[in-house]
Amino acid sequence: MTTRALVLGSGGLTGAAWLAGMLAGIAESGVDVRTADRIIGTSAGALVGARLAAGESTAELDQWARTTVPPAATLPGVALARLLAAQVAPSRQQAVRWLGRVSGAAAAMPQEQWRAYLDAALSGIEAWPERLSVVCVACDTGLPQVFTRDADVPLPLAVAASCAMPGIFPR
Repeated sequence: MTTRALVLGSGGLTGAAWLAGMLAGIAESGVDVRTADRIIGTSAGALVGARLAAGESTAELDQWARTTVPPAATLPGVALARLLAAQVAPSRQQAVRWLGRVSGAAAAMPQEQWRAYLDAALSGIEAWPERLSVVCVACDTGLPQVFTRDADVPLPLAVAASCAMPGIFPR
């Protein structure tokens, strides 16, 4: 039974660093966030949550965030236009479905480079942590999808799906 959950949100690679620093600060104040029964992460929160759920201390996580150089990615004009166009969709679900359909477009970062970065960022995690849930959006339906260790999806692929952003980071 889950009595205490830690929910970590998105924010890109800057968000991952912010989350790591925030968790270190919370730990310094005497709250052990590692004792949460369930760690739920989306995008940057999925990456940080995976490392935390695998047993990394908040101090180690903070150090990792401070020393990791994120990959450079530029935002192509067409990707920015698509993201802005999605903002005028009649509903969030319609916007997400439309973005999912156009997500096959070239991304600012090649899929191989993005997956290599995530593989490196998650190196040392041998098995999917039992307490971890990774949240993403199914591009064909626009509905939330939650991956756990019971899913037939490798952890780096689930985190990549959670971080996917049409035209920027590949799915």
